[in-house]
Amino acid sequence: MRLLLKNVGKFKEVDLIIDGITVIGGENNTGKSTISKTLFSIIKAYQEAEEFAYIEKKELKYLLMDLERILWFLIRRRLPRNISKLLDNLMEDIRFLRYEDDVNIKRISNIQNNINLLLNELNKYVNTLDKYKRRHLERYIKDLRKIEEELKNDILPKKQKNLGNLENSLNFQIRKNFRGQFSNVNMKEISQITILEKNKKIFDIEVKNNKCVKFKCEEEPKIKEISYIESPLVLNKIRLFDSLKYLSPRIQRRIYIPYIEEDIVKKLRIQLNLEINDDVKNFIDEIEKVIGGKFEVEEEDIIYIENGKTFYPINVASGVKSFGIIYLLLKNGWLQDNTHMLIFDEPEVHLHPKWQLRYAEILVKLHKYFDCYILINSHSPDFIQAIRYYGNKYKVIDNIHFYFAEEKEGNSTIQLVDFELNKIFASLIEPLESMEDLPY
Repeated sequence: MRLLLKNVGKFKEVDLIIDGITVIGGENNTGKSTISKTLFSIIKAYQEAEEFAYIEKKELKYLLMDLERILWFLIRRRLPRNISKLLDNLMEDIRFLRYEDDVNIKRISNIQNNINLLLNELNKYVNTLDKYKRRHLERYIKDLRKIEEELKNDILPKKQKNLGNLENSLNFQIRKNFRGQFSNVNMKEISQITILEKNKKIFDIEVKNNKCVKFKCEEEPKIKEISYIESPLVLNKIRLFDSLKYLSPRIQRRIYIPYIEEDIVKKLRIQLNLEINDDVKNFIDEIEKVIGGKFEVEEEDIIYIENGKTFYPINVASGVKSFGIIYLLLKNGWLQDNTHMLIFDEPEVHLHPKWQLRYAEILVKLHKYFDCYILINSHSPDFIQAIRYYGNKYKVIDNIHFYFAEEKEGNSTIQLVDFELNKIFASLIEPLESMEDLPY
């Protein structure tokens, strides 16, 4: 894969190769994270484009009014708890729609699914009633079924992956991951992003004034999934995401949480229905030996178990949590094919030098045995050196590329330094050498 950027963030131009493992070294504030967040946002925007199909609210106006009327009737009745919970979920969905000018197809799909669940439970319940009560309730069940059929047969078929959906999806990622600050800060020119695979153009994208104006997809990309590991401290926020859903839609809109965090939290808690193969089991065992414990998902929360004792992530060392994220991604089945890309933003920050070496080895082995694409941002000469060492040890060095990012007069540049790693090391070691000249 080859990533080409023009006028993005601090960069005028970027030309980046990702064949296996790509390492970007450089000081802070040189734009390393801009590149990685851009790549994440594009892949995610393509994956989730169908969720950004919209229809005009007026097409649903009367249908939603009828649905709300039926729900209010049912809510006023004394119904079993499981039915009451489904009614609450539907009312919550309708409440969200009051704040939207256009309606997201995904939300309509959720409403249709919840109506279908509600109908199933109502049909079971109505059979327990006497003839009079049954007849009264069946009239509303009939109306509810008409609404469900209209959503299923008339509204939802409008969902399709088209240009507008791709643009909307990328604009969502730009808002969530960049807070709308995507275009080059020093130029007013259009931002251009191109992704190539085997010299074939996959994506051709243009962003003007921080909004996507063109998203053309030529072919299906090889990468089907992408995960961004910005910090192990995200494990401390697991329950925060649960708490947000109890806030009103208006307040939720004002709370800024990067999508890269929402995405990784979902993957750490959701286990795919895949059988864990021997390679994954060996990796899990290796990580358990390094950290001396294991991570488990328990009732949508994450716990750490060491010597038979249970700890919440907030009480676990940050270095242990760094390994824990890889551990849970493996255990939940997210890394078992060669279509997943992992992005690590300065993974060495929370690790002792000894564990930096082990972490680097595990990343190299993830690429070797699972053929994962890996992009690493780093400002640690030891960690970068370790990636090169283990690349040679496991005979994948030909798939590893090193880049050096630097900033000059407000603009950043990036260059390939596979055979000139001293450029990275000189920049990162210079502060240590200058300490010798500091006065006592």
